[in-house]
Amino acid sequence: RHHTPGMAEKKEGKEGKESKGPLGAFKDVHLLSDEKILARGVSPKDVGSYRIRHYRRQLSVDKWIDQLRKETFPTAIVDLRFAEAKALRGACDRYNQLQAKRAQDRKRKREEEKSTDSPTEEAGDDPDAIGDDEDTASDASRVVAESKGLAALIKRIDNALSKSSFSGQPFFAKLDTRSPKDALLYNPRVLRYRRLVEDELAKTSLARFLPCGSQRALDREMTLGFIRAQNRALKLHDGQGTLELFVRSFRIAEDLMAMTQHGEKHFDGKLVLRQWDDWTADHPEAEFRCFVHKGKLTAATQYFTSCYFAPVHDRRDALAEQIQRFFNEKVKEKLSATHESYVIDLLVRSSTSDDVQVIELNTYEAYTGAGLFSWSEDRDVLMNGPFELRVVESDIGVGGRDKFIAKQWMAPVDEHIEFRRLTVLMWVLTLVMVVLAFVAQRLLGESTEYVVHHSSEE
Repeated sequence: RHHTPGMAEKKEGKEGKESKGPLGAFKDVHLLSDEKILARGVSPKDVGSYRIRHYRRQLSVDKWIDQLRKETFPTAIVDLRFAEAKALRGACDRYNQLQAKRAQDRKRKREEEKSTDSPTEEAGDDPDAIGDDEDTASDASRVVAESKGLAALIKRIDNALSKSSFSGQPFFAKLDTRSPKDALLYNPRVLRYRRLVEDELAKTSLARFLPCGSQRALDREMTLGFIRAQNRALKLHDGQGTLELFVRSFRIAEDLMAMTQHGEKHFDGKLVLRQWDDWTADHPEAEFRCFVHKGKLTAATQYFTSCYFAPVHDRRDALAEQIQRFFNEKVKEKLSATHESYVIDLLVRSSTSDDVQVIELNTYEAYTGAGLFSWSEDRDVLMNGPFELRVVESDIGVGGRDKFIAKQWMAPVDEHIEFRRLTVLMWVLTLVMVVLAFVAQRLLGESTEYVVHHSSEE
């Protein structure tokens, strides 16, 4: 959703120079030269991938948390050992193999039912129908339990949590690179995720499902509900749940491969644990992605570009000033010694500059999503300014829910919409029947009164 496919190409040569990519010539102290990389004992064929890994590693939470501890969420860092990273990657692979086998079994079962012309009543026409024995959450639990070496990591996570300032409270976890926010997207058969989505969609007012209601407004509410459910799927309570979430994520699997590909000698991995915040999960409109080049804040965009947020649109000028003020007063100087160019995500809780928090820092490259900007088309703005805040201007042209909700989830979402529409229809019909009964009763009463009165006169 937030990442452009591919990444800026890096030209081997002088330290800190990147060329031929969307940003053209780009220098950064964290982009190591070939000579420095080779001096570390890296194979010549791995120079490019090592440079990328090293550069991205410098924007990890543990690299800036000491400077911005007051401006961000309470955080705990856990060292990840090479053997544990390999074991966790293996668990990811086994989980995906189990899901592939389940999918093949379901497909074979449907084909057998078609050939015998006797589909089972339980499965019906829904290829993703969930039986009592098919909750894939058990798959994640099993592969984590069976993976040697992960028990010690679970204990270290729990120990770090017990010593943290948010001990006993829910938390969010990620690798030093990325979060497992795609776990819900690719696992619609996990019952917990289904219930999360259903609960969030159920918060939509019934008025949205009226036949005369706006389709754009309904799509917006469905998209928002799905985003909130996706956020809430990241809410954790212990080390076991953390690793179960990780094995469901393709992002985590990809990053573990990149972390371990240069061997144990060059391995440097961390787990990041952060205090959970329900308000953040429920207010996607409060997140903004900001671009900093050579210490200068050049641009910002709303993070979730799939929705129109009227309050954000109406306050865009004030938000632009607030974001710039917070960066200049609370962030710029603190990062100047260690970071020059980066993409920083901010949470704007209210209209005061003191109520803004740093979510995370990302690399200044096309690998990092640009939101409503384009790394190629808006290159000059992103590198030189002047500062510009972009927000979605209206619901028109945003696109329907099918553009933003994962394909795997469209059937459950459409099913929910159909059920709510049927509920509204039944409610309307019931109301009409009550009104008609009331009117009929009044008319019948007046008719009876007239007959009695007329008979007495006769």
